[in-house]
Order: sequence, then structure tokens, then C-alpha cells
Amino acid sequence: MSIRARSARGVIRTAGAAICVISIGACGENSAAIAPTVPEPPVQTASADTIRRVTQCLVPPAPSDAIVTVQNDVRYAWVNGRALAFDIATPNGSAALRPLVVLFHGGGFKGGDKRTLVDEIRLLASLGYTAASVNYRLTSESGYLFPAPYSDARCALRVLSARAATWRIDPARIAIGGTSAGGALALGIGLNNDVALDAALPAAACDAGTTAIPPIAALISWYGGGDTRDLLLFGTGTAQALTEMLGGTPAAFPARAALVSPIVHANRADPATLHLHGINDDAVQIVQALRLDSALRTVGVPSVLVSVPGMGHGFAPLSSDVALRTVTCTALGFLQDRLKP
Repeated sequence: MSIRARSARGVIRTAGAAICVISIGACGENSAAIAPTVPEPPVQTASADTIRRVTQCLVPPAPSDAIVTVQNDVRYAWVNGRALAFDIATPNGSAALRPLVVLFHGGGFKGGDKRTLVDEIRLLASLGYTAASVNYRLTSESGYLFPAPYSDARCALRVLSARAATWRIDPARIAIGGTSAGGALALGIGLNNDVALDAALPAAACDAGTTAIPPIAALISWYGGGDTRDLLLFGTGTAQALTEMLGGTPAAFPARAALVSPIVHANRADPATLHLHGINDDAVQIVQALRLDSALRTVGVPSVLVSVPGMGHGFAPLSSDVALRTVTCTALGFLQDRLKP
């Protein structure tokens, strides 16, 4: 599906709050240091901090094994008689400490796999990051227990922090992100540090030992949901998937739904957040991102929503496709600004 770039500045209002929305050309654009374009006024956030929209950048070709090393199936936990694992990509030839980007795959909490993000972690490694793609327990697997995906994701972050020296990770420069359910998962653990999210994974099952979850410096959601409490904001299939993830409807389990609804937990200490969402998304309505963006701005967190005209659910998170250039370049610019690889 192709989209056409357009330049139309605008402010959308919802729930009484103004939201600065980038719709492939709105709300104070800026070029990135990675591209020789002319800067425009920065996006105005609730603080003095800024998040820039980037329309052009050089997206490098798929890196060779001479540039990047990928370790597959690195175990981070043992539960229900099997290993939970992540894949990790590192740049070759550098002994310096590097920022870490951790990605979570989509699939409605019932499908998907870390291997679908191998191109993304390889690309990020070629740009100087250590990057990991994480598998987590799914509702389609036997023995599923709420909130397993969140418990697993938090454990994976703790293990990566515990082994920071192994992969030359700088624990002060960590970003997390994900697509669809993975975006909701990243938002859920990035904006909420409640230990109740660990309930589905016994402490002894996580390979992190006593290492605490590291601070998150930046957060990216590619079409992830922000409020699990209201299933009317999702498509029928997505609503059913969320019901399975919760173990019942939000009405039946309101505390569970609130626990994994990022909008409930927005506070000033949250990391800068970038939302990338298709305007025509009927699986996770864009109003989810609008409301969460507004909630974060209201409490003073730098947050920007890039809305993509003509795009639905499931577009590639980092792509050389010209139709997705602004999405990719804004995400890469955001990581560059926040993590400084």
C-alpha cells in the first residue's frame, strides 16, 4: 500500500486537551543530523524537550555478517519446561559501550515470533546499537497465565542489564519498542514499573538473578494500544485477542485491564515516547495513540504521534520503502537523539 506525503499542520483536540499530531507533515518539523535537510521549528512538547519529525535520511542496505553479528536463541528464562529466548545483534569491531534497543514482536499476544524483527535488529546494529528481539509467552500456548507477556518482557530486560558487560551495553542508554501487541507490551512495561507485572514468572525462573529492571530512556510504539479497558477502541479480532490475554473481559477483570493500560500510569518520570500509527488502522484505532500522547504531554513527558495517511495496521517498523520514509527516519532520528550511538 502506498501513501503520499503531504504537508498540513494541525492540532487535534480530544478530551479537552490539545494534541500536536504529525500527519506526514505537521506540528513543527525538523530534520535529523543524519540527513542534510533544512530544519523547521521543533515540535513543542509539554517540557523544553523536543522530538523531531524526520522526512529524509540514509537508510543503509542490509548489513553483511562482516559488519554485524547475531546470536540467536539466547535464553533469558526457563518456565513450563522450556526456554524463553531473545536474538541479539551487535556491531563488529567496537569495544565501546553501546546503547541498547529491545524490540517486541506483534501477533495479538497469541502469535508472532522474534525472528520477524531480525532485519530491524541487524539494521540497528549496523548503526551502532546493540539490538535484541524478544520472544514471550503467548495465549495460544498451554500453561498461559496473565500477565505472562509482561512478566517475560521485564525479565528479558533484567537479563540484558545483568549481562551488559557481555554485549558492551550502556545501561543508561536503553530504548524499548514494539509492533502491535509488542508495541502495547513495550508501552505497558515502559510506562509502568509495577512489580505486579512480574506475577506470572517465578523469581527463580528468570536468569537475571537479583538484577533490577533498568531505566528506560526512550520508548517507541508502532501501532500499539494504550488503553485495554475499552475494547470498543479495537477491531473485533484484536478485542478478542486482548480478552484472551487478560483471561476475560475488562469488565470481568478491571484491575488486570488497568494494570496493562499504559494511559492509566502516565507520569512525569516516563521516558520520551514516539507513537507511529496508521490513520486507517481498524485493528487498533488511532484514537488510542491520540489519547495516550495527550496524557503523556499533560504530565510533561515529551511525546509525539506520527500519523500515517492511508496506512492501516501492520506496516514495517523500519523500512527502506519510500512510502514509509518518514516513519523510518523519524524512528531512527528519535533513537539517535535519545541514545546517541
